[in-house]
Amino acid sequence: MKQLGVFDSAFINLEHPNTPQHVGGLGIYDPITSPDKKLQFNKVLSNFERRLEKHDIFRSSLLRVPAGVDRPYWTLDSNFDIEFHVRHIALPKPGDWRQLCILISQLHSQPLNMSKPLWVTYIIEGVDGIPGVPKNGFAIYTKMHSALIEGAGHNSIMAVLHDLEADPEAVTPGPRTEQITPAPSGLELLYAAAGHSTGSALKLLSGSYSVLKGLGKTALGLGRNVLAMPPLGAPKTRFNTLVGSCRSMAATEFSLTELKKLKVLYGLKTEHVCIALVAGALRRYLSHHQELPQESLAVALMCGAGDRRNAAEGGQRSLALTPIYSEISDPALRLMRIKDGVDGATEFAEYSPLANSRYLSGVFSPALSRPLVNAYIQRRAMRFLPMGISSYVSQVSGPRFPLYCAGASLLRFYGLGALSSGVGLSHFFYSAADVVTVTVSANREAMPDPEFYRECLEEAYQELLSLLKKPTLAAEQKPASAKAARATGNKKGELNTTAPSKLVTLKDHSSAS
Repeated sequence: MKQLGVFDSAFINLEHPNTPQHVGGLGIYDPITSPDKKLQFNKVLSNFERRLEKHDIFRSSLLRVPAGVDRPYWTLDSNFDIEFHVRHIALPKPGDWRQLCILISQLHSQPLNMSKPLWVTYIIEGVDGIPGVPKNGFAIYTKMHSALIEGAGHNSIMAVLHDLEADPEAVTPGPRTEQITPAPSGLELLYAAAGHSTGSALKLLSGSYSVLKGLGKTALGLGRNVLAMPPLGAPKTRFNTLVGSCRSMAATEFSLTELKKLKVLYGLKTEHVCIALVAGALRRYLSHHQELPQESLAVALMCGAGDRRNAAEGGQRSLALTPIYSEISDPALRLMRIKDGVDGATEFAEYSPLANSRYLSGVFSPALSRPLVNAYIQRRAMRFLPMGISSYVSQVSGPRFPLYCAGASLLRFYGLGALSSGVGLSHFFYSAADVVTVTVSANREAMPDPEFYRECLEEAYQELLSLLKKPTLAAEQKPASAKAARATGNKKGELNTTAPSKLVTLKDHSSAS
């Protein structure tokens, strides 16, 4: 039995029927590499059982402290049933991509059963009507609670789902790392909570000190013009309203090779390209609906939290609030501004106490935190926030080697992020082999037309590719860092654009709500 860390506990406290705190992943598989050359559900089930023997956290459920006076515990579930967590369904004919998106958006909108281990997997047959999916191909959709993911670490998640060899039987399962022990009584949990109260108070003081210290460093950095001011005045959009319980989904994929050429030419990082794609897509989408603000939109970029957090708390990540310069029509100038903006935002996040703010929310007991979360949502308190975050943006680099599930090779992977009240849009970028997949999950009331948004993403990609044909002067003279630009007061000039090139996609996708 292990008590949740304060970050993991924060995700539990934030759980709400309209904004469940799980993330999802959709994989497309080719069974040609498996011994039977087709899906055998019993073998997939056996594969999961074998893999779970090494990862006790995926067999653990929450043990809550009476009255919510302390953080819950992970405890091995004595009634764990693999068939509850691994389910077998089929896509109706003709089994096209739009139907799959509809199904996944419905599954992704449903909260997890919080009394069970916090994950569920669907084995989906009948997807071979999708272009690029081979005969007998199948899909696997998995959703896991963010508290479970942070506690296990992202590497553990990939390990529990996949083998490194096509023949999983070649891997000998290891011994169980922990035996199931009787859960403590409510009185024992309350007694332990009383002992933790002093520690929680110390953690609260420590977290408060870290926040104040971070505020001091931030103010000093802003005063010396070393840090860039975050976009606190970013306008709100249709995605900054109360998030409903239904989701819409869109997905597409791009050539990683082409995007790498752009990175080299302009001296970019992966996150610069991701934000540029989001900026181009949102600019087109909101312009189409005649809702594009004259000021730059802002997004929250998931980034590493550095060394400030205890490794025992899991692989934590922080948010960097960055402008996306959606008001700039010139794609090359927009790209250069995004580069500086993202660099400044990630620098600011290193000093900012925002990461520690979640730490503070996790220190408070569920008895205090959950009523506050419910009141925040029910009273639509997001209306009073000074800025609008148009989207969450996550970027994950997958392995550069093949992965297998029950012998079937993984062809594509699409990630789906979580939403929060007042932020009804998420972009998830996943790169593996020579493909970058982009998955959009949104509040369906805010995005009833995900197919059109997919087109906006592809046009944004096409726009970036056009910059490869005739590089601008700024590309030939790679810009200085954001910090250096602020220190010298250097400002970049206007850039020219060229005609867009043909879109390079690996598969024609549609979307669904």
